Parts: sequence; C-alpha cells; structure tokens
Amino acid sequence: ALDQIVHRLELSHGQEFDLLDVDRLGKVSYAGLKPFFRKHLFSAEPMTKRERRARELQYFALFSTMDSDNMQGSVTRQDFVRALNKRKTMTSKVCLKGHKLADDYLPWWQGRMDRRQCDDCSRQVRRRERRRWCDRCEFDLCTECAESREVH
Repeated sequence: ALDQIVHRLELSHGQEFDLLDVDRLGKVSYAGLKPFFRKHLFSAEPMTKRERRARELQYFALFSTMDSDNMQGSVTRQDFVRALNKRKTMTSKVCLKGHKLADDYLPWWQGRMDRRQCDDCSRQVRRRERRRWCDRCEFDLCTECAESREVH
C-alpha cells in the first residue's frame, strides 16, 4: 500500500508531511494520517461495514509501519519521510506486484513489434535504450525515472 501512495504523490515527501502537519508540531496523529491514506489508496467510499473495517485495519497497519516510537500516537516528519523514501527506493527495483526488475537493455527479440513506454513518465523507451522492466507485468521504467525513485 505504501508503494501505491508513493507513486501517486505529486509533492516531495517532506512537502506532503508539511501539508498534514497543520499545527506545525513536527508530528501527525493517526487521525491526521487517515485522510492521507484514504485519498491515495481509495477512490470511493467503502460500501459495507466489512470493507470499512478492513480499510481501518489497513490504515492502522500503515500508521504503525511509520511510527518508529511505537505507541507514541503520532508520526514525526523524519519517520514519515523515511518510510516513504524506503518504499520509493524499493520500488525502483521491483514492480508493483513485487517482481524484481531487470536492469538492462531489452533482449534482441523484444520490443520489435510493439512500442514500450515508461510507466512513470509515459515517455517512449526505445528498444536499444537501457531501462528497468518486468517482463511478467509488462512494466517499464526509463533510467531517469528509476534514478529519480532512488534519489527521493
């Protein structure tokens, strides 16, 4: 789920935290993070009580992942940025389904009949251009986007 969030963010992780930290305390509570999780994970409201409960559990699990102090009831800016940066780096090496990305040129037989484009920036990636890709999911990252995911 953090992978999904990282891919949907338009601002830097620090800027996202600053928007959530409305009181400028340097920390955000579980109640403050829930709308952030909801916004980046789900487009519609839950239809059933069971679905609502499952989402609440997912939100709490994500919050717990970010809370390095465990049970302090809030996530600091440093913890927030660290948790998202960790996922962003990992996702430059694996696809959304968790398969390890190849980091090389396409084999000679691939990409001759179809055009491949970067799944982050939508730029066409030429057949003879280095990239990261998952053959099983047909997921491609140009080198610029892969490097960007590692830096942020």
